[in-house]
Amino acid sequence: MRSLNKKIFLTLLFVLILCSFYSNELYANTYQLDSVSGIWTRVDGGTNIRGRGTKEIRWGEPAPGSSATSGLRFSGSGKQTFTEGETFELATLTHFNWPIYNAADGARLKLSMRFSSPIANPELDHFYFEVDETPNIQGACPPWQITTTPCDDMITFPDIYDEQSFVIGNRECVLEIRGFTDSYPGGNVLPYFITEEYKNSTAYLVGKLSCVTASAICGDLDGENYACGTQTWPSNDFCLVGEPKPSDISDKFPQEGETVNWECLNDGESVDCSARREPDPLCGGYANTFDYNQENWPTGSSYCSIGTPTATPAYPGVGEEVEWFCESEKQPKCSSSKCVAKRGEPNPWISTRGGFVHSGNDITFMIRDIFYPSLIGPGSEKVSLSTELLTLYGTLDVTGEQLYYKLQNYEKKLTHPWYEELLLKAQKANPQGNKWSIVQNENDSKFNLNLCRNSQHIYFVQGDLNVNPSLYKNLGVDSINGCIFIVKGNINIKAGDDESLNSTLPKYDIVRGYFVSDSTITIKKDEVGDVNDGLKIVGGLFATGPGTSVKIERALLPEHNMDYPTVVLFHDARYLDIARKILGDSFSGYIRDIGLKE
Repeated sequence: MRSLNKKIFLTLLFVLILCSFYSNELYANTYQLDSVSGIWTRVDGGTNIRGRGTKEIRWGEPAPGSSATSGLRFSGSGKQTFTEGETFELATLTHFNWPIYNAADGARLKLSMRFSSPIANPELDHFYFEVDETPNIQGACPPWQITTTPCDDMITFPDIYDEQSFVIGNRECVLEIRGFTDSYPGGNVLPYFITEEYKNSTAYLVGKLSCVTASAICGDLDGENYACGTQTWPSNDFCLVGEPKPSDISDKFPQEGETVNWECLNDGESVDCSARREPDPLCGGYANTFDYNQENWPTGSSYCSIGTPTATPAYPGVGEEVEWFCESEKQPKCSSSKCVAKRGEPNPWISTRGGFVHSGNDITFMIRDIFYPSLIGPGSEKVSLSTELLTLYGTLDVTGEQLYYKLQNYEKKLTHPWYEELLLKAQKANPQGNKWSIVQNENDSKFNLNLCRNSQHIYFVQGDLNVNPSLYKNLGVDSINGCIFIVKGNINIKAGDDESLNSTLPKYDIVRGYFVSDSTITIKKDEVGDVNDGLKIVGGLFATGPGTSVKIERALLPEHNMDYPTVVLFHDARYLDIARKILGDSFSGYIRDIGLKE
């Protein structure tokens, strides 16, 4: 019942209408019903709803001077025996009718029945109760008022319900709700239930079964959606009536995400049946590798595309990874493979200031222009994209508003061996040999870096060359002097001194010279101190060895990689001048910053 100026509707009805395809021929079979139970699954309208999923539902705000609220209780019946078509007791229904505000308009009930003869356990969820709660105003009560207390409420039911059938024995039945009666057995069955205000009123709810004999009926396995962890049929109940086709359906349990179909056949009649197995859990879009500058999970994605995550880790920090599994919700559970989200670190990168960078693969770079006060060299030096660009054999992908070369190893594309050819050039252009020297390696007694400080010279190294930046950083500073190193073997640029000692920011080893190798140039790691040094090359690097001809193993600390380049190449025109003077002008058309081309 609602209080003054508040309208409340509550409805109660169970109805099931015999399907049109049923035969009118009924059979007086006997049934043993052990129990009936019901829970309230939905409430329409109202506030302060309590009791969903139980047999008693309440709603509304108590009117002033009262603490009670309105609602319904379904108390299912116990054991009883009845014949088909005979009225039997389903439950006692109690209406709590008290003055309230904000009543519900209706409530839906799920009904469960347990038969022991024949055995059946139908569950029906289409029963809906409506209640007309009237204003409690003397003289304004509805026409169906039967008490002296203003004003009575009335429980009624809709005219049309969805049909729900169930199988018991070899019969397909529907439950028809006959209505309410004030006593059972006996009493007059009415299609409504009128209740008095300020009271808890009870009526018996009665129904009957209407059944037909079924030619073929699917078994309990029909319509099942098995958990992905299920591997076999739980039983052989493919057909309650009839024989399954195909006959080997017991060997055809569905694979993950698959639906299996069969028929039940009897006396030339058939019915289609099916069962499904859920797909295996699957990682969602969060299981990915993300750029370090992406700070949150991507929108429109999730931990799992199928299933529920076993954990919901926070978005990983820079350089971190997190993991979880996706798990099915049904028992027996199954899990996906491990889901991993990784967040990268800032990549090491190369910057040039007029230096010539060779690449045989696709290169990705972004425009970048930064000043490095007191880091790369004396004063403030600007590092920017080389105007000489690249010797490219792939594609150039320009993104963003900044430009820098992504640090990557240089795979061999230019394969011409230069040592012997350039040695012949030097011998021809300077036969006296005073501007070039042949040495075995840096330990050769004829190898003297003072020549590079005091003159222009080319060293032809027959073996390997190990470059220590502390020895090469002052070659030809503030002059036109310097050396080109043409090496038949490998060139290894070492870590050098700890230039970043006592600094929280990276400083740079400096190597002055132009280095050409017919094998491999490797820039070794620098992990001497707490802060990794970068490398500044004034001149250039060029290698044509097999496989990876330029290997860059050096990198700054991850927290420095965004703002500072690992390797910086500065152009210096002195090396073009040295090459022309020592190798001859006739070769100048093939030399650009000693960028040897085939």
